[in-house]
Amino acid sequence: MKRIANLFEVAVILSLLSVLAGLLGKYHHLLDLGAHLRLQATVTLLISGLALRWLKRPKYSKAALFFGVAFSLLLGPYFSFSSTTSEQQHRLFLMNVLTSNARKAEVISLIEGTNPDFAILLETDATWIEQLDEALLAEWPHHIHIARSDNFGIALYSKLPFSSCDTIDYSTSVPTPSIRASFQTHKGLLRVIATHSLPPMNSVSFTARNELFAELAKDVRQHGADTTIVAGDFNCTPWSPWFKTLCAESTLHNSMRGQGLGISWTPFGFRILGIPIDHVLVGRMINVTRRHVGDVAGSDHRPVTVDFSIVQTPAASF
Repeated sequence: MKRIANLFEVAVILSLLSVLAGLLGKYHHLLDLGAHLRLQATVTLLISGLALRWLKRPKYSKAALFFGVAFSLLLGPYFSFSSTTSEQQHRLFLMNVLTSNARKAEVISLIEGTNPDFAILLETDATWIEQLDEALLAEWPHHIHIARSDNFGIALYSKLPFSSCDTIDYSTSVPTPSIRASFQTHKGLLRVIATHSLPPMNSVSFTARNELFAELAKDVRQHGADTTIVAGDFNCTPWSPWFKTLCAESTLHNSMRGQGLGISWTPFGFRILGIPIDHVLVGRMINVTRRHVGDVAGSDHRPVTVDFSIVQTPAASF
């Protein structure tokens, strides 16, 4: 029993260290990776705290339960808010389809079944674009895409006609394309930005991702954030200081609020390691009424669907 208790104590220490590392994620890419594990650390602390209490290790038990409960309470805003509206609804579908994914027909069926106004698809190479165009252009005739074989292809399909659209590389150190498009709706102009940042696995990609965030925030501010949506694979969880800076500097807020934790990436199919890195950020005049994470369709990312409306008064945020 002593050996088991020691293992739980080690789990408590490692969990607290991962949270601390995430809080210091501004300073190094390895520290920032700690922010990805906030959910796993919280669950580990709660389980370990209860186990250590039963094993009569009060010192570690109290510490684990204190921090486990505290971190759990910090997750409250993701579940505590509900929203309804009588305004006309729009729907956005976001998915990193995985370049090597052979289940293309299944992904296309997901899009058709979801029936979004806007479909943003990431990691699209030439084969993906060919099949997507063939299947989607009848219903989503307005489109812009970049086919790439390096996992950074990107596509936007829309039922609404573009008022404007272009592509931009927000990061200068390692350019990856983003799409900017605007649409005239019954409530005025809606701006949609689709993006895909590099995973921060080393100092180069860490710098490139953070450059993208900084330039993206500047672009959103300059062109008006209130009716802007930014959607994509951020390779970043909401607990990273870089994500928080992006939201603060762009004045956008996270559509996960009140809609659950939205686990969208499950590495190697292990759901216990799942983290939310596919995001939809919205301006204060965008009211999100539903956010849903769908089923796996051959990719390591699950699709995210957001229902929203453009409102006259600012939507609630946290």
